[in-house]
Amino acid sequence: MEVAGRKNKTGAAVVCLSAGLMFFSSCSTSRHAVTNIRRDTPVTSVAGDNSLYADSLFVEAEKQKLWGNPSIAIYLFKEFLKLKPGNATAYYELALLNGQLGNTVETLDNARQAIRSDSANKWLGIAYAHALAMNEKYDSAAGYFHLLALNHQPQTIYLFNEALMLSKTNKYEAALDIINQIIKKEGTNASLLYQKQYLLQKSGKPDSAALAIQQLIEMEPDNARFQTLMTKLYTDNNQTGAGISFFKSLLSKDSSNPNPDAMLSLAVLYKKEGNDAAFNDYVFKAFKDPDFDIEDKITFASPYLKYVEIDSTDKEEALSLCKLIVQVHPENAKAYKFYGDMFFQYKMPDSALKEYRKALSLDNSDYEVWNQVMLLYAGEGRNDSLMSISRQATQQFPNQGGAWYFQGMAAFFSAQYESSIQSLRQSLQLGVKDKDLQSRIYATMGNAYNNLKNYPASDSCFLTAIRLNPQDDQTLNNYSFYLAERHQHLRFAMQMIKAAVSLNPHQENYEDTYAWVLYNLGKYKEARLWMEKVLRYPGASDHPGFLEHYGDILYKTHDKDEAARYWKRAKEKGGNSYWLNWKILHKRIPSRKDLSNN
Repeated sequence: MEVAGRKNKTGAAVVCLSAGLMFFSSCSTSRHAVTNIRRDTPVTSVAGDNSLYADSLFVEAEKQKLWGNPSIAIYLFKEFLKLKPGNATAYYELALLNGQLGNTVETLDNARQAIRSDSANKWLGIAYAHALAMNEKYDSAAGYFHLLALNHQPQTIYLFNEALMLSKTNKYEAALDIINQIIKKEGTNASLLYQKQYLLQKSGKPDSAALAIQQLIEMEPDNARFQTLMTKLYTDNNQTGAGISFFKSLLSKDSSNPNPDAMLSLAVLYKKEGNDAAFNDYVFKAFKDPDFDIEDKITFASPYLKYVEIDSTDKEEALSLCKLIVQVHPENAKAYKFYGDMFFQYKMPDSALKEYRKALSLDNSDYEVWNQVMLLYAGEGRNDSLMSISRQATQQFPNQGGAWYFQGMAAFFSAQYESSIQSLRQSLQLGVKDKDLQSRIYATMGNAYNNLKNYPASDSCFLTAIRLNPQDDQTLNNYSFYLAERHQHLRFAMQMIKAAVSLNPHQENYEDTYAWVLYNLGKYKEARLWMEKVLRYPGASDHPGFLEHYGDILYKTHDKDEAARYWKRAKEKGGNSYWLNWKILHKRIPSRKDLSNN
């Protein structure tokens, strides 16, 4: 349910509600409250100086409220109440402020205190009823709105809200009786009809609900929401034939200027019947209308994005609709963005990039498009392109943490480690809230610091990353490998690599790390078994790092000739590190003395 917080077509005021819930900050009544509450509410007698101080607190609290500082205002009103306990106005203001902040329990407590101090004041009564509703005490709220209707005018406002509260407790028939009473007394309007059709549907009266929705459509023929209501009613009740007849009749009334919303409703009903040809015919007619708002077209086509992972059979249909939007709205960046989103969902990155770049050429103010382009470049490993566009993005959107993250990643993969760290720290300072992303940022900084041989900083970053996401197998593997390379904290390294292999089994890089940690722990036989397992993976025998590790392990298990053979194979496959060449030349693993002399 939704009732707009404005005057309806008959001029009757409607209390501000959304989906049956009321919010003080949005209600038109709240700004009149202070002038309507009696200022002569009895208060505890206080000395003159305290009274003046209390009044100054009240004035300052009102200022803070107007300046948008609700927390400060709440504090000041509470201080005021210490000097003038029982003041209804202050409790009322506290109820409004706590309601604005979503403090539902405090709102109800404040409103209850206010009504105890002045039970005759209707504004306090409205606030109390609202507070009951905010706390989901709908029966009590309905009862209090009924009491307000008995004692204050105009009755219909309070009766309408009573009906809303009753509907929240599934008392649909009782709520419907009240709505009908209001209609009989004051006539109908869109707000009342909307509520009536909802209650009729909930009461199991779809035919009567259809008549109410038909009145809504006649009242506002260009309101797509009402036509969608009718479509949903017919589809939910398996009355597609009746729905098709209704919308065809509606279109025939103005055949020279067909309503695109009605055509889409008709299309949906034909789709429900399995008539794809008719569905496509009406959809494409609607989409070809340049006066049909592009936002409405995108809204209609958006479900294709949502369900693409479930059912991709409508791929051509979805892309055809997107193409048509672009053709009809060639100068609108939103058209190309949506087309790009569709290609992105269908895992067609090159086509998505083409449409996103076109969108940026028309309007480069939408950060979401920049983010998608950076994401695609990163995913495809196009690091030069990622570096270029992320630099542009950070210049245009310096407060977007995501742009700095992508720039940091591009710098890292370009071996610009100090620049990478600087950009990644900037992304964190801008308040990246997603813990998984925070973890990835810290892990990348850990990698960068390790490559710079700043091991304390690397350790700190990796430990932070693991604390944020202890299930990130890649981070666990990387940190474990670095510790093994540095021959530090090897038992902790073993714990981490065990966890990584458990989280992502049959991953040759992780199993290589497992073998390498065992090697550095001096468990050479176990390391050899794991390394032999690694080399059985397809393509592993072409990996120079794997081959070199296996050669080292063979050397430690007294198979020196075979070790030398694997070192040479590692070099043939592209390995060219200083120590690999040293091992081949000297036919042995370097000692600590050799390492220290290097």
